[in-house]
Amino acid sequence: MKRNVKLLFAATLMSSTLNPATAFAETSVSDMANKNGIKTCAGQIKTVADHTIKDRAHGSYATWNKSNPDNRMYDALTVMSYSDGDTHLSITASPNTVGNCDSTYVETFVQKGSCMLARENTFGNWKFSGDLNGSTVVLKNDNGSVDLYLTPALNGSACMITKREMVYQ
Repeated sequence: MKRNVKLLFAATLMSSTLNPATAFAETSVSDMANKNGIKTCAGQIKTVADHTIKDRAHGSYATWNKSNPDNRMYDALTVMSYSDGDTHLSITASPNTVGNCDSTYVETFVQKGSCMLARENTFGNWKFSGDLNGSTVVLKNDNGSVDLYLTPALNGSACMITKREMVYQ
């Protein structure tokens, strides 16, 4: 079964001065958060993880602040398996100033064929929103809550597709 979106995510480096803790796991993103002192954002992390990962086979690598886990940012990079390849998914959550939690997920993958074909065949109902750097097309879903970025890859023989949604509590 093919999926609508695959993912390739470029990870960023975190400064060691932030005192992060990390864990590899093949369990759910929300289980790792719960086991490591994340309380304020636990519900939000579970909601986003359940929405994006569902029951797919996956492995995750999570990072959080070891000295103050419930009051700092939590991030998990998950690799999910599909019949036509793997996708990367990053889920990030952080407490906000009013005591709730804000989060985002970013999913990126590479699809064979041009971005024009991807747009026509898979994302035809998404609305054009603009372009970045003259080559990446930005699309939005019907209600404007999800951004989609289509970037030519491998000299135009493939399309790197990134899906991003912000979730505010």
